[in-house]
Amino acid sequence: MLAYLRLMIKNRIAGFKPSNMKQEGRSKAKIIISYIGYLLLGILLYGSVIAFEIVVFMASKNSTEPEAVIAIAFLLCTFITLFYGFFHVIGMLFFGKDNGFIAALPITSRGILSAKMATVLIGEIGLTIAIGAPLVVCYGVHMSLGVTYYLRALVGMIFIPMVPIAIAMLLSFLLIRVSGLWKRREGVTTLLTFVFMGAIMYINMNLGMDAAQEEALDMMLSQFFGQASITNMLLGYYPPIRWLMNGITGSGIAASLQILRFIALSVGSIGLMIWLLGGGYLKLALKQEETLRRVNAGQKRRGKDKVTSPFWTIYRQEVRDVITVPIYATNFLSGVIVFPLMMIIMIMSMQKELGNQPLIQILFTFIPRDLYLSIATALLSLVTVMGMALGTAVSREGKRHEFIRTWPVTGSTHLLAKLLMGMSINALTIVLTSIALWVIFPTLWIETLIALVLAHIFCLMWATISLIIDTYHPKFKWKTETEAAKQSMNGMYSMLIGIVSIAGMIGIYWLCLKAGAAHTAALAATTVFVIVLDILLLKWLCGKASTIYSLREYSK
Repeated sequence: MLAYLRLMIKNRIAGFKPSNMKQEGRSKAKIIISYIGYLLLGILLYGSVIAFEIVVFMASKNSTEPEAVIAIAFLLCTFITLFYGFFHVIGMLFFGKDNGFIAALPITSRGILSAKMATVLIGEIGLTIAIGAPLVVCYGVHMSLGVTYYLRALVGMIFIPMVPIAIAMLLSFLLIRVSGLWKRREGVTTLLTFVFMGAIMYINMNLGMDAAQEEALDMMLSQFFGQASITNMLLGYYPPIRWLMNGITGSGIAASLQILRFIALSVGSIGLMIWLLGGGYLKLALKQEETLRRVNAGQKRRGKDKVTSPFWTIYRQEVRDVITVPIYATNFLSGVIVFPLMMIIMIMSMQKELGNQPLIQILFTFIPRDLYLSIATALLSLVTVMGMALGTAVSREGKRHEFIRTWPVTGSTHLLAKLLMGMSINALTIVLTSIALWVIFPTLWIETLIALVLAHIFCLMWATISLIIDTYHPKFKWKTETEAAKQSMNGMYSMLIGIVSIAGMIGIYWLCLKAGAAHTAALAATTVFVIVLDILLLKWLCGKASTIYSLREYSK
């Protein structure tokens, strides 16, 4: 089992080695430049996270409970691990293409499951430490705490992802068992994945929402006058984090016992899941792989020869790949479900607390009416950032690229079809989120409709940039769809490009306001600037980028 674990870790690390990038025909100078660029973008991304966390802590350090910020960060890490870790777990366990090979190895089913879960945990632990470390350091410096505090915090952050990963593992097995009752297993698996995630979001966002309004008001007043603890209120939603916080911020044997209590729960939860589910894991994974192979073969046999244009044929193929492959669907379509669902749940929860009082009147106290169009445009553009379909559109071709590039179709046709596929996903996300905005602000339906149109113009910019980057720097050599979707640097940087692009447009909008322009005029000027950029980027995509795509070889 340990040998297999080392092999999986080495395989993950190998994807970032310059030598592997060189096999795709890139010169050493280009590899070095690419790595420097990726490093700078990574530093920029994480630097912005650190800066944001420092600002949040500085704003809360003068309160009576600065440790509440750390509690929020740990709870956030737990939720993020549960939500995104679920996609990672189900993809690695049941939708990899190496299960048949693994079955021939002299490793038990529980050993294989343990190795795969260890690989998942390594990544999630790194993410948790990256999010929690800045706040932990800020609090330690502010309170002048010793080395013991930092060691306890580090140990605690290592074990935070274990309970949510154990829950994700249980949900994955349950999902595969349930989806096996239907013939269209792939579609049912994807659908039930979003249903499970929606249920998890609903439960998390409604924790504590059943309290009466009078009780909630009394709690807020008590906290305001220092008679109640904000930290205790937050940690009441997930008691194990309370144990961890008591162990980190406390001292002596009592604090050490709290840390050990948290570690025992974390290790015990994932150990219990491996013991209960590990015995039948390999058999279930092989059955899932065989079912997918049989269904896909049947679909190929039933295929009909339809006379259509090359563009629409490629477009349908791109959409079919995203929809029918569960790993792609759960990663690329999650934004379509997450953001509208979050808004609906928030609306229901807020309206429940407000009773008969109109929600729109409350919201207009926070959102100025004359700023609504600009804010709605920025929000609808932001909700598309999670989609990584375009950031990996070329890379996902893999070995097929050698065959695809021989088709009698221009490179621009391929790239425009991919771009339309990504924009279709973005459009679906924007439309569903716009409907949620229309429900909240029914009197502003015209502004919401205009914002819907403007959001497409704005997201086209970062979508085209993401596709161009993946065209110039594709990663064709991947073994499973999980590697192509979740372990692609281009996919991560496409999200960063989207955030930076929106921030840049907000900056231009702010400069226009500073110059004395009205809100509508500032938004119009920003839109014209983005339209010009869209035209230039599309010309680049259909010109130089399409030539690069057509000449790109899988390997040399």
